[in-house]
Amino acid sequence: MSARYALSATRSLAPRLLGILAVTVDHRTLSSSFSAILKRAFPLIPTHGFTRTCLAEASALSDTAITALFGRDEEAERVLVDAWLKEGVQSIGGGAEPLTSTPPPAALHAQLKDSLGRRLKYNEPVLAHLPNAFAVLGTQTAVIPYDPRPAFEHAFRIADEALHVSGDTSLGVSATGSAQ
Repeated sequence: MSARYALSATRSLAPRLLGILAVTVDHRTLSSSFSAILKRAFPLIPTHGFTRTCLAEASALSDTAITALFGRDEEAERVLVDAWLKEGVQSIGGGAEPLTSTPPPAALHAQLKDSLGRRLKYNEPVLAHLPNAFAVLGTQTAVIPYDPRPAFEHAFRIADEALHVSGDTSLGVSATGSAQ
């Protein structure tokens, strides 16, 4: 291969590589914009609920843009509910580092109570909208009229995070295989 051909091939490849790079940068920007819009929507949930209107108000985007970013119909609402629930699970720790060893039972109980109390406090501003939020999550499939799994999965995530933050290291089963 001659140097001239290699240089020519490089020049024709450069715009394609720049296009790929631009798409990668746009994807990262879009992803951060997506997250930023969701975070800006959280304070609006008490007044607007888990709605497309809440997302539109947080982003100043048209309904078409909301659909492009978050999905059609109730999908955008599901995305908002899911993001809010995940943020709530993160609120359990309250910024504290998980304990590295299992604390005494009294300290474990106090830490669990504090963690779950923080999570309940997180719910307070949107209590009126939570039944509808879980209804939206539970009606994702056409096969089952109401699927309770998202609510149970969320409850399990809360319990798991609260136990993790409190320093509990048990797995619920002893080394012999029987329940502790």
